Amino acid sequence: MADPNPARRARVIVLGLALAATAGAAGAAGRAPAGPATVERVLNPVRDTYLARGESSRNGSATAVRAGFWHLVEHRAYVEFGLDPSLHPPGGLISAELWLRPAQLPNTAVTSSVVRVARLMQTLATDPGYPPWLLAGEPSVVANLDTTTRDWKRFNVTAIVRQILADPANGFGFEVTGPSSQDNTRWDFISLEGGAPVSQDGDQPRLVLRFTDSAFPSPTPTVTDTPTPTASPTATDTPPASATPEPATPSPTPTAPPPALHLPRLLRNL
Repeated sequence: MADPNPARRARVIVLGLALAATAGAAGAAGRAPAGPATVERVLNPVRDTYLARGESSRNGSATAVRAGFWHLVEHRAYVEFGLDPSLHPPGGLISAELWLRPAQLPNTAVTSSVVRVARLMQTLATDPGYPPWLLAGEPSVVANLDTTTRDWKRFNVTAIVRQILADPANGFGFEVTGPSSQDNTRWDFISLEGGAPVSQDGDQPRLVLRFTDSAFPSPTPTVTDTPTPTASPTATDTPPASATPEPATPSPTPTAPPPALHLPRLLRNL
């Protein structure tokens, strides 16, 4: 039943609108502000290999790169990526993760194993000999990996990537090692060759980079000069050619009739 008092109905409507506005403001205040738009780049390695103490050769074509210890023999894996400051702006970098997928479960008695990732400071494109290890250094990160699953092992390498982009002449990728011989765990990670064909969704190592969207300015559209249209001549209807009139045939000039002969007058003159 309608309220017979118009003024009271107006107060009720105004109160309802005020409550709705307050609830909307409270809901908006409770929501986290939207973050900046991000762009993801996934890189595949350009080269990878591993070295083992006591071996005199590099294993660049192996289907797995090895890191860690096995019966006190140390192995170190090296993965090189094509990081380029002109393509991967360091100022817009939000995060970087190195993903490695085990080719098999490690043969170990422990359920977790410590793995260290450091900055690779020399390229794998040239053979520097067997020192026995390649040059690597800080920054580095350490992660404790689950040895009971073959899921992706992910390492936060943001600090390493920032350093590589800041000094690309001394940064090429990552050295992966097992810093402790006590757990006797060697990891065999699927290599570039082992994960063929190479793709961003393949099993080979990958480097996942996240940037702010503003780090990649939109390309300026190229302005093309539009030619000024030329006025087309207006077509004029050409009258059909008139047929040349044939000369008129002259009409025959009438001949005067001969004078009439009056026979009676002639007969009188006889």
